[in-house]
Order: sequence, then structure tokens, then C-alpha cells
Amino acid sequence: MAIEDTWNIVTLGYGSERAEIFRGNDGKGPLEQAGTVLERGGSAIGNAGAGLYSLADLIVLNALPDSEDDVYQDNHALVRPFLFVGRVIGDVWKATEAIGNTLTWGLFDNVSGSTGMLVEDVVEVAKHTGEAVTNLARGPGYLIAGRNDSSDAVMDWILLVPLEFASNAAQMKGIANMEDYETAFAQKGVIGSILELGGSAYIAYEVIDEIADELDDDDNGHSGDSGTKPPDPPDGGGSTPPPSGFYLGADGTWYYVP
Repeated sequence: MAIEDTWNIVTLGYGSERAEIFRGNDGKGPLEQAGTVLERGGSAIGNAGAGLYSLADLIVLNALPDSEDDVYQDNHALVRPFLFVGRVIGDVWKATEAIGNTLTWGLFDNVSGSTGMLVEDVVEVAKHTGEAVTNLARGPGYLIAGRNDSSDAVMDWILLVPLEFASNAAQMKGIANMEDYETAFAQKGVIGSILELGGSAYIAYEVIDEIADELDDDDNGHSGDSGTKPPDPPDGGGSTPPPSGFYLGADGTWYYVP
């Protein structure tokens, strides 16, 4: 698996069937893409409203009437806000991608999709290599505890699950899993799914915060340059060397050259 993921990095994932969905939008005009923007934006607003309601419901100890949504019927009040947070983040990203596709005739998600697959494959190489190394510890473990379902489960949690949690958080799978929460909870359990969601949300926050800081620094730099005024010229002439940017004219007057 590590070798396969390395090959996907070299080919930017385009050797994989995962890339087919990105090429399906190529050449579609803005009018064909606009409906997706509205759909994703509406979904984000709806999930945000449902998330606020679920948070209010949690604050009043589940006293508000339950929605008929499957999320309410299938999940505890403590879990619902996390589900909606993940769905809102996912919807916002998908809406952003849809806007990019609208402006670029469907080519935006080729770039964003390849980048996402590249990041995923880099993480998967690290994960599978780590799992291959840590799996070497199974031999002594089997000699000590014997090989059975219980010892296999224990060693999975010790050797594999931490790497799986970390890789899923880095790949934003914690957020993606909230869309199909039943599958996510079945595989990882509620606690594991929320841990992955929390890690993914934190990474997303850090990235956005870093981008915002960079943009803010750029704006401050440009505004500082535009507001710079030349210093006042020194008085008189003489043999004293002038400050940088000034020169003494033949008439004995200092002139400023920016």
C-alpha cells in the first residue's frame, strides 16, 4: 500500500479512479455550475441552523422537540452538534469548490482535487510505512499472549488505531465522515469519530488562520508603502554627508530623490 500511494504521488493521483469524478465537470459553463453553488450554499445554511438548534437543545438538557431528521432520531444530544459542525465545514468547502468550477468552466476541482489527493497520498505513505514498522511488534506479542481475537484487537488499538486517527484527521476524513455518520460510527465508534472530527476541524482552522494572517501582513505592507512620506531635507549645506536620498545642488539647496 505504501508503494501504491507513492506511485499516486508521482502521478498526482491521476492513475487512480478517484480522479475520474474531477474530470467529469471539465468544460461545463457557468450556468451549468451555478445550480451546484446554490445547492451547496443552501445545504450549509440549513446545517448551520440545525446545528445551532441542536446546541440550544443540548444547553436546555434535550428539552426542545426533536427534529424528524435522521440525525436527531439516531444520535444522542451530545453528538448532534458535532455532526452538524462537520457537515457545515464540508458544505462550505464544497460550495467554495463549486464557485471555483463556475468561474473556471469546471477546471477548479481538477487542481483542488489533485492537491487533495496528493496530500492524502503523502499522509497514507507515512501511515502505511508506520504500520508496517509497528506490525513487526506483533510477533513478540503473539509469543507472549498467544494469537486470538482478543490479542489481535488489543494490538490493533495499540499499533494501528493511533496512526489511523492521525491520518484521518490530516486528510479531513473526520469532517467527511459526518456526512455518512452511521458508517463512521460503526467503524470508529462515536468517540473515535468525534476525535477525528476535532482534529480535522483544528487543522482546517489553523490553515485558515495562517492564510488570514498572511493576507493581513500583505495588506499592512502595501498600506505602509503607500503612506510613506520623504523626510524633511536637512538645513543648510556644508561638507556633512547628506542622509540617503538627498543630494546637494549647485545652488546650495538640498534635493530629495526617492
